[in-house]
Amino acid sequence: MDPTNRRILEELGRDCRISYKNLADRVGLSTTAVIKRVSSLIEDGHIVKFVVLPSQAMIGSSGFVALVHTDGTEDGKELVNLIGSNRGVIQVSELVSASGRSYFATGQYIGSERLQEIGRFLRGLDSAKAVELHTTTRMLVPRGEEIELTKHQLLVLRALRKDARMQVKDIADDSGLSVKRVRKVLREIRDSGAFRFTVRGSHTMSTGLDIVLRIQVDENATSNQEVWNWLKEEFPTKVFDIFQSATEPVLFTWFEPDDLKEAYGICERVRQMSSIDSATPLVFFSHKKFPWLGELLLDEMIQEIE
Repeated sequence: MDPTNRRILEELGRDCRISYKNLADRVGLSTTAVIKRVSSLIEDGHIVKFVVLPSQAMIGSSGFVALVHTDGTEDGKELVNLIGSNRGVIQVSELVSASGRSYFATGQYIGSERLQEIGRFLRGLDSAKAVELHTTTRMLVPRGEEIELTKHQLLVLRALRKDARMQVKDIADDSGLSVKRVRKVLREIRDSGAFRFTVRGSHTMSTGLDIVLRIQVDENATSNQEVWNWLKEEFPTKVFDIFQSATEPVLFTWFEPDDLKEAYGICERVRQMSSIDSATPLVFFSHKKFPWLGELLLDEMIQEIE
């Protein structure tokens, strides 16, 4: 994927309701050129859907990352679907593994009891040999705010669940509100910090290789934030996402190198940092995505007005 398309996806990931004109200004293209590129990204599957999501603060959730190592006797696709059937799991990726099989899962949960249930479920898988489970924060996504939703806000959110880039007039038709009222309610929702307008892709923003580096930080020498600042400066176009363990000095950093040679170079460069104890590459073989917990809970909120 060329840098311009990647930048477009990053901007839409931060706010998918950005106007094409403003998006064009940010990436340095004409509005017509941006519209064509977004259309191509949709056609190619890099953008599956524009979505509105409640913030973690809005639904009281926390994130988790799980590494599941198995003996390799299972059917990989069946296990991916089984893990993904667990409410709150967002994505399951099968990893390249020298022996057995390994899987990387991310998701959200509400309450410590739910996290314990997820851990018991993963450890109870027939072929599981070892499970590593971390409660995490995403360093690229703010926790957001919590608000009490009004009926008008729920009506607008119901329309946006169909298409988060829906035009104001279409939202008005769907909700039964006036265009003026819709504009006011949209401002309330956007300004509240309780919702994100983002994109969902087929897997990642990359057409090349995806790796996650499990970085063990020497907490006596530095902090996770300092390491993250260094990673952003050192690899500004290669870092896709980052998950910070809340219980251990560990960062799961998602990179998108162009090929294995570049992936090797990234690993070696990170390992050379004096405050890093270890950097273990997890190379993705395949991905499958599942409904966000926020989507499920937002649908339940909307059902209250129907």
